[in-house]
Amino acid sequence: MKTALFLFVFVVALFVVDSSAHPSWAIVVDDKNQIFVSDLEKIWKIDAEGRVSIFSETHTHEMRLDENGNLLGEEIHYEPATQKFSSSLWRITPNGEFSYILERTETPPKGVSIWKNQAGAMFYFGLTEDKDQMFYLLKREANGNIKVLLGDREKAMREQPVYPI
Repeated sequence: MKTALFLFVFVVALFVVDSSAHPSWAIVVDDKNQIFVSDLEKIWKIDAEGRVSIFSETHTHEMRLDENGNLLGEEIHYEPATQKFSSSLWRITPNGEFSYILERTETPPKGVSIWKNQAGAMFYFGLTEDKDQMFYLLKREANGNIKVLLGDREKAMREQPVYPI
């Protein structure tokens, strides 16, 4: 069974690397030893017995489990006709019910992401769009205040995040 699981993950990895300039890095294991992995277009579920199924047809790069066992993730969408990006945050319950935490938008709130601490602060890792392409890390407190933890404060606060991850 471990060999079959390894081969499945290996094949998914080959598919992502061959066909995409931006692979997913989303792998989550829940308390029932179920594995959830994204190939960018689908979320695959491998149960504790090794059975593989499609859990959701959702585009995502990152996922995590919340304290209730819900799968949280982000979706980035590009519209070729308008050449604009939009993004959203979503939740899938253990029963497979999908809902949006943040509806799709071209202007997500600064510092909003799926990464959260127990105090309710969110963390956002971004990249400036200027020629230097500098990384920055934001902390959005539960009250909405934003702090720059890493990177150039002025550039980080000027950026409008497109990807709420």
